[in-house]
Amino acid sequence: MANLKEQDKWEDGVYQIEENDPVLGGENGITNKPIKQLANRTSWLKKALELLGKKSAPKDLTADSESATQADGHTHALPSASTTAKGIVKLNSATNSASETEAATPKAVKSVNDKLTGFVPYSSNLKNYATVVPSDAGYGGYEMSGGKNGHVFRMECEDNHFKFWSRIDNTPYAIHAPAKRNGTMALMDDVNAKVSKSGDAMNGILFIDGAAPGGFANGLVIRNKAGGQNTSGFVDFYQSDTVPRSSIWFRDAGNNSTQIEFLNTPEGADWNRDSREVALTLKSTGALWSKQYGWLHDHFAKQGDINNVWKELNNTYRKNRFRHQYYPNHYQGAEVYDIPVGDNGVMRIIIMRVTINGYAKVNLPEAFNGYCIVQATDVGGGQKRVGANIQNGNVVEIHNSGETGFNILAIGWKGW
Repeated sequence: MANLKEQDKWEDGVYQIEENDPVLGGENGITNKPIKQLANRTSWLKKALELLGKKSAPKDLTADSESATQADGHTHALPSASTTAKGIVKLNSATNSASETEAATPKAVKSVNDKLTGFVPYSSNLKNYATVVPSDAGYGGYEMSGGKNGHVFRMECEDNHFKFWSRIDNTPYAIHAPAKRNGTMALMDDVNAKVSKSGDAMNGILFIDGAAPGGFANGLVIRNKAGGQNTSGFVDFYQSDTVPRSSIWFRDAGNNSTQIEFLNTPEGADWNRDSREVALTLKSTGALWSKQYGWLHDHFAKQGDINNVWKELNNTYRKNRFRHQYYPNHYQGAEVYDIPVGDNGVMRIIIMRVTINGYAKVNLPEAFNGYCIVQATDVGGGQKRVGANIQNGNVVEIHNSGETGFNILAIGWKGW
């Protein structure tokens, strides 16, 4: 009796012996097929469990360990320590290190402590280092020497405040800053009253005063020293955050010219990002562009042009030459409009309705004697496309098939 030959193989399914399957043994017999599949699964699982047992064995960890699995075990990465997170650190005995990822050893701490013992304690008597300097005004002061090179720092009491002086290498004394009785440095009051050149914030109104009758007073100057086309400066408007809402933008437009652009944030824009758009542009020529209208000179006429328009509209001679004629019995009705456009003629417009069957020529109620065009439009639901042309100024030729109703529109010149 032989055993089944097993394989380390995962079988996706196990064969079900059917009622009509014959009982057949042997290595490839149908009766042994599901048993063989189960044996393969068992062998595969046994090998997988053995491998898993090996990989689950922990290995020694080092500072360079990574999170990984090997055939003989597994390791984990250890986090490094920082000022905001726990982890492993490296010991350091240096006393001049600025590292924030290493830890000081007892040796380093002892070295620092030994150096501190050489300094004068806070409670020591400093009278041996200071000299009282009397003055004719009756106030006193202290002068502290900094060494053999003549470095001196002096503190004086004057009236209700102190003054601080210094002298380097036997040079004349230089005053630093007086101090008020409440301990506040007067220099701080002076600095706080001014705006920093490198950038600052103001909580009040800035006035630029000047007095120059008949000329320019003091003003605000924005200068970009770089120069060249597209070099620019700006004035921005902010609200309670750091996103600009609107701006005035000055920039070099090339060819020794400049232009000014006004930027605005449109309604419905994203509040959390810069959504400014150019709303108005002023060119060096004085031309104005608006986001709403485009170039304003394309929408507004000069006063002289407006006067000419009104003159033409009130031209009695031309108004009296306007003519409208209705022809109710011409085919299915026709109308003629004569619009004066000059002293020697009119623009004639003819509208006419006809119904034709196939190709046809139809007569206009009145004629053109200059350039003219014609269009025939199907008025039915089928919307047929046909060709049409005008002959001799008053005959319309229509290329059509079947019975169709048309609207005919003819426009042209009628002169005399």
